[in-house]
Amino acid sequence: MNKDEVVNSDSEAEEEEDGDDIGKNSKPDAKKKGWFSSMLQRHFDITQIPDVYDSCKYDILHNAHLNLEGLDELFRVAQALADGVIPNEYGINPKQKLKIGSEFMTDIYKHAVTETMIHRR
Repeated sequence: MNKDEVVNSDSEAEEEEDGDDIGKNSKPDAKKKGWFSSMLQRHFDITQIPDVYDSCKYDILHNAHLNLEGLDELFRVAQALADGVIPNEYGINPKQKLKIGSEFMTDIYKHAVTETMIHRR
């Protein structure tokens, strides 16, 4: 995988999102869904997926000279997982994005005010 493929992979994923029919007409039964969810909760920390994706993308773009074995495949898997996880982190629709962003910025603002007050003394 070359740099152009990695850089363009984000925009291609967004374009394919509309035409993706996988899973739209099929509903997993509750037993399978429960099993899969419990497997994820016990064995995987999905909060790390964006970090793995970012690290793979960085290494492909900036450390290609190292010829890291298996990085292309790891990147493809991490990208597929990240396409499902990242929108949930930051919200899917504008209302969710506003809520999550304002909560995040409120925490940063409170911390900044606290630090300012402490250092003024």
